[in-house]
Amino acid sequence: MRSRAYLFILVLLGIAHTSTAQTEMSAFPCSGSGISTTLATDYQAIGINPSNLGWSGKYEGKKVAFGLGDLGYSLYTDALDRDELKKDFVKGFDDKFSYAEKVAVAKDFTDAELTLNGDLRLFGVSLMTASAGGFAIHVADRFQWYNRFNRSTSEILYLGRTAPYFQHLLLADSTVIDNEPDLPQGTLDQVINGYNDRGEGKPISKLMEDAEVTMDWVREYALSWGYLIGTSGVVNWYGGASIRYLTGFAHADVGYEDGEFKAFSALSPGFDIDYGDAGLSNPSTRSGTIMTPVGSGVSGDIGFSTYIKNVVRVGVSYTNLGVMTWNGNVYTAQNDTLYELSSAGFDSYNIFDNADLVLGEHGILKWEGKKQEKIATPQQTRIGASYGIKEIAEVGFDVIIPTNKVAGNYEKPVYALGGQVSPKKFFTISLGMTTGGNYDTRVPMGLTLRLPTGVWEVGVATRDVISLFSQSTPTLSMCAGFLRFRV
Repeated sequence: MRSRAYLFILVLLGIAHTSTAQTEMSAFPCSGSGISTTLATDYQAIGINPSNLGWSGKYEGKKVAFGLGDLGYSLYTDALDRDELKKDFVKGFDDKFSYAEKVAVAKDFTDAELTLNGDLRLFGVSLMTASAGGFAIHVADRFQWYNRFNRSTSEILYLGRTAPYFQHLLLADSTVIDNEPDLPQGTLDQVINGYNDRGEGKPISKLMEDAEVTMDWVREYALSWGYLIGTSGVVNWYGGASIRYLTGFAHADVGYEDGEFKAFSALSPGFDIDYGDAGLSNPSTRSGTIMTPVGSGVSGDIGFSTYIKNVVRVGVSYTNLGVMTWNGNVYTAQNDTLYELSSAGFDSYNIFDNADLVLGEHGILKWEGKKQEKIATPQQTRIGASYGIKEIAEVGFDVIIPTNKVAGNYEKPVYALGGQVSPKKFFTISLGMTTGGNYDTRVPMGLTLRLPTGVWEVGVATRDVISLFSQSTPTLSMCAGFLRFRV
């Protein structure tokens, strides 16, 4: 499991290779500005605002745009500083914790957040026609992980059977002792089970109050269309729509918030979760690899935009309206009382390798198999506007509002200001500021290079340039594309 999980995260991150909840997906020309509702063009407008496909292109005679391997990732936490995030979490992803380190990590992640987003556009193609508007297709993967732990959850997950929640500890020689602070390491090494007296346990919902763990990994096959609806004086009106077929490889949503307990899981077989007896009787049990789908669905986008006096753009879109049917390795859990735990807790930062503690047979939840479950896709409303300055610069804002609360969506609305400037035809510098979503305030920055004719374009961006210098609330990120062409 360890090697598979490590390879998996490398592929997703783009370190060797994320939301669903990225403001501009892997549209690298927009990433450095933080805004995209009125900046994304051609196939990169898919999932952002399909009406943008109706715009005439910047490069005369170039009707087709295509790209391969556009990618982006973001990793953020307020539990660690920048050096700890890079050295301990990323480079030391598989390094085993000592018990003292587990205690420290449990404290660090109490009331803290961890967000991981990765996306990879395998390919995208768009075509602009003279009379029918613009069309685009793409195939793209999106991955999201988010967790927020309270004190009880963090201690149970990282310390396992020795967490302060448990009153008694069962040792390997069958001796039972009280769970007291500062037990010697030799005694802790002998613990095989932690438990509470009957009547002294708490429901999972109480232990996970204001805590949450979500994961979502989906591949989409999208078709999008944008069209010039009409012209009124100096205003052009555009409309567009997208439809996408979705295949799902992972979806998990566990937590308690606003008085509601939720526990759902559907993971591809390659995650190698041992569900024990629950897996033997599950009608949706599925075998295969990490790339074996466990769900499918359909979603769509609708968008509108205006172009005023060839200077001001205004756009609004509603994206990813649809439903996923998860029908492989589907499990739900009840709000049971936690009395005992035999797991030793998370032994590294490898969240995938440690998933058994939450999702497996010996974890804190007791799962039941189901045939299938329908869950809405993460849906968002986007509003944006931008102002062009003499064809060399464009500045604007974006507001992205999550319209449902499901795994893969933002926790809070996103607000962004930013822009682009092109001192010369062959390069563009982007800069912006964003706040909200699943992140702290960030300052994205990017550089795009192209041939003056626009035939070939490459670019890189960071979603937070401040993290390159500041230690607090770091965001490790990159968005890049090297094979983007227009003909």
